[in-house]
Amino acid sequence: MRILVVTNMYPSEGDVSWRGSFVKEQVDFYKKLHPEAIIDVFHIKGKVSGASNLNYLLSFPSLIKKLLFGRYTIVHCHHAFCALLCVPWFYRLIYTVHEGELNNTSWRSRIIKAAIHISKIAIFVSHKEFLKSSKRNKQFLPCGVDFEVFKPITNKAKLKHELNLPTDKMIIFFPADPGRPEKNADILKQVQSIALKKNNPWVFIYGGTIPKNKIASWMAAADIVISIGKYESDGMVIKEAIACNTPILSTDVGNSRIYIDENCGIIVDAKPNIIYHSIEKIIRDPKKFSFGREKLIHLNQDMQNVTLQLKTIYKQSIQQK
Repeated sequence: MRILVVTNMYPSEGDVSWRGSFVKEQVDFYKKLHPEAIIDVFHIKGKVSGASNLNYLLSFPSLIKKLLFGRYTIVHCHHAFCALLCVPWFYRLIYTVHEGELNNTSWRSRIIKAAIHISKIAIFVSHKEFLKSSKRNKQFLPCGVDFEVFKPITNKAKLKHELNLPTDKMIIFFPADPGRPEKNADILKQVQSIALKKNNPWVFIYGGTIPKNKIASWMAAADIVISIGKYESDGMVIKEAIACNTPILSTDVGNSRIYIDENCGIIVDAKPNIIYHSIEKIIRDPKKFSFGREKLIHLNQDMQNVTLQLKTIYKQSIQQK
């Protein structure tokens, strides 16, 4: 089986940005689990990766050359623009829908729907979008979590010390880049101001400059992980925190209601007072919210199970006429 992955999100060595790390992890784990497969990655660095959307047009000749001479069995695209560029190969096209804008009427929504329409199989990472779609050949398959990387620790104080964090204070970790307005870091900073006025011994840590390969340690060391964005397609941060058995606070976005229950966190409105009081609730009894990992295992959200399901989808695509 020869697979070409076409994506506009794919971190490279030395890239602090997480954009597309879930795509890279999926590719790497597939290669590890199925070494007989040949997987090439064609990365178009568009606006989402900090470059220009003009690169979609500039990369088109190289992409067509690769598609013409690569003899690929499967073309797996991870963005609507990428899928549309591969439209001549629609009979081999699998499109993973990471976008969550299908419920609006904007031009972006129309592009996503067009990409879904031309694909042979559409894989949705959002259960809400999966249920909404009228696509006949569709699958629900969120990206998996590497349970060997994201895992609970027995000595949180020791890990805090290694990360130069205070061991006598509650660490509240916001893994996203605060420079991305859709992640609502400004709301958490209002919570931080409330905590400061009340002399709470809380330390707020923001992401954006922490390399992806260090995030698991920060997740495990934190007392609470915060994910209060305006929208998500799935919610990788939620799953990664839960895999570490670290309590999570999240807005009702993506698949948060599938993953979060009373054993691992609280779903909140993105309002400073509500978030503040929810943090207080978790801090009063943190162990109560530290038992989410088993649920993720039950939901088959580990990387190995997701990879096996992806292989089944690939085989299904090849068998379909």
